[in-house]
Amino acid sequence: MKTGIVLGVAGLAGMTVVLGQLNADVRDDAPSFKVTQAGGETAEAGGTVGPDVIVGALTGPRYWTQDSTEVAYSIGTTSCNLGDMDLEWLDGGGDNRHPVIGQNMFRINGDGRLIQIGQSWLKHGFCALQGTLCGSCDPACGGCCDYLGPGCSDPYSASRNGGQSGLGPKWEVNPHTGEFPIPWDQGEGTSGEFRRRLRVKVVDLDTSLDPTAQFLMEGQYVTQDDAFYGNQNNNASYIRVGVNQTGTYSATFIGGTEQMKPAVVGWSELVDGVAVTEAQVENDGLYMVGHRAYATGEGDYMYEYAVYNMNSDRGAGSFEVPVPAGVDVTDIGFHDVDYHSGEAWDSTDWTSERAANSVIWSNGTDYETQPEANAIRWGTVYTMWFRSPAEPADVDATIHLFKPSGSDPASITASVVGPLSSCTPTSGDTNDDGSVDVEDLLNVLADWGCIGAPGDCLGDTNCDGSADVVDLLDVLKRLDINELFQHLEHGANEGVLRLDGLDGVFVLLQLVGEILVRTGELALGLVLLVLGVFIVLPGTRNDTASG
Repeated sequence: MKTGIVLGVAGLAGMTVVLGQLNADVRDDAPSFKVTQAGGETAEAGGTVGPDVIVGALTGPRYWTQDSTEVAYSIGTTSCNLGDMDLEWLDGGGDNRHPVIGQNMFRINGDGRLIQIGQSWLKHGFCALQGTLCGSCDPACGGCCDYLGPGCSDPYSASRNGGQSGLGPKWEVNPHTGEFPIPWDQGEGTSGEFRRRLRVKVVDLDTSLDPTAQFLMEGQYVTQDDAFYGNQNNNASYIRVGVNQTGTYSATFIGGTEQMKPAVVGWSELVDGVAVTEAQVENDGLYMVGHRAYATGEGDYMYEYAVYNMNSDRGAGSFEVPVPAGVDVTDIGFHDVDYHSGEAWDSTDWTSERAANSVIWSNGTDYETQPEANAIRWGTVYTMWFRSPAEPADVDATIHLFKPSGSDPASITASVVGPLSSCTPTSGDTNDDGSVDVEDLLNVLADWGCIGAPGDCLGDTNCDGSADVVDLLDVLKRLDINELFQHLEHGANEGVLRLDGLDGVFVLLQLVGEILVRTGELALGLVLLVLGVFIVLPGTRNDTASG
């Protein structure tokens, strides 16, 4: 039998949830099916708020043990049903219609960067008490129930949430639907005091080299009827934590629970300049991307991204931030959180790449090749960063989804802060006089081979940091031929090249043709060289010029 104290509002000041203040959207396309309520009544799905579970309070935490490399904790959670229907809590006879509860830990470094430093297996719920943490409770029964009534709360102590035999793996749970198999996989078993609990590396808890570091803990519920009604995007809450630095790394909560706010939102509340963008996957779950850029004081900016998968079953296999070609990027970094205790998912770190027009972090594989690869799975935050001298601007980052899903999109975008190139492509008009003419062509030729930051080279028409064949072709394809002949006839561009009549055309064609041949554009280069030769054939140039 589950035991515990029914907590009242008066004893938990500052943690009261006001009924009716809901931030979940009801599914307009929810299919109609009957949900069994306490007492045998049924209710049609769709058209009502339905059951809506949140983490009303985080309690504890409990310190279990530590060794030279890691520490084991667990966090207590008190759930609240903010909905207008009973919430299923069925666990008898292999029934999987009950919540599972995840526990996470995070660190905010002294420089403000958020990283996830630990996660647990999932506590399987059983026996819903009918408490009043959330306000007025309409109990599903008189005590321990298979349902949590509207407005009611149910407490799990930190010790109970750390009971190893009641913890199952994350990999078997679909967080978008709340479904999972019974019995669940046992992984490495329950021997010792570390397995399945919230495990954190000692190095991530030690603040001797970073005394201003802050810590957060987070709890999250996932369950089927809550998900069915589209109410699963408010199921995580966080709290600040103090970690003892003398003797054991025991932990103590600071302040109250921030209800319906995952830790990535806490990052935006505790660190200046952080914004959070939501990105919902069609027919799947929600991502939140925390992001910021700040001046380092060394002439550049640090760009940081914390990608949180709240409840996407498909996961993310890579994350891409657009960075213009030619913009310097240094100090690319990545941090994830390890799986443990026999979880099926891999923990190999992602690699990073400075691509032509972006920075990409990736697990380097695909779902068909390695389905257990390290993707951004649900209930985790992966943090990525780099430095650049380019100033910040709004850009669209891309989350490339890992698990395919029929015709559903393979990626989603999220508006974040990213580097902006000060260079604007000129479309061939190097001198910004409103036309593409011989002056622009000569500017590219005079600047040939220049390499620098975008905008440093006058002949860099496409802002890739160099004046090369791409820029030359950019001018040639827009060049006004009539204007070119008129310009050459009058011997324009004194001081750069003096080109008169068809003598000028010959020089220009020969010069451009030779450059193209040398840079590998053989076909076009040879054509221009041949044309130049024919223009100066005996009797041709003079006759034409005199006419």
